[in-house]
Amino acid sequence: MGLSKATQDFFFQAMRHGWASGIKGNEVSGMRNHRRIEFPDPKGKFLLEERYEVSTDVQSRLQLRLSGSIIIFLHEVEIWSMTYVGKYKKEALPLLKLALMQNYNSDTFIGGRGPIDFSELEEKGPGQLIYENKPRSSPSKFGDQFSGDERIYRIPLTGVVEIVLGTYHYSGGAIVPRPE
Repeated sequence: MGLSKATQDFFFQAMRHGWASGIKGNEVSGMRNHRRIEFPDPKGKFLLEERYEVSTDVQSRLQLRLSGSIIIFLHEVEIWSMTYVGKYKKEALPLLKLALMQNYNSDTFIGGRGPIDFSELEEKGPGQLIYENKPRSSPSKFGDQFSGDERIYRIPLTGVVEIVLGTYHYSGGAIVPRPE
């Protein structure tokens, strides 16, 4: 069941002030490497909480394990949630943030992640970075259940062999279908 346009509008407004915008969340007490960003609705109706964990992979100091959740509350009741988990190399994070912000700034919902395809030629790097979002379902309304996978990879200028820099899995949807 879909949620109201007001909920969807609030999601985009809040996410433009979240992790992808460059804001670093506050540490979560008692939870190592966990951070939280809260964005309250100026009207007092909604609250969005973005929680994420970033830790360095033990086997590869260049790769980060990332997981998190985004929850929307309506008058202190959880009504929408999404989770994500995966690994990205540090060098992929700037492109990930750009891809996410492109959809947040244009109010485009594709599983709460970035566009289907997004790329950038590296200024000082050895190739082109490409972001892909592959939704497994296409919700017709904000709040419908969704899931998908995303990845970032590099295509070197000298060849066509792609080098995967990270992958994510995400899922979510409405928790409590109720009138708003």
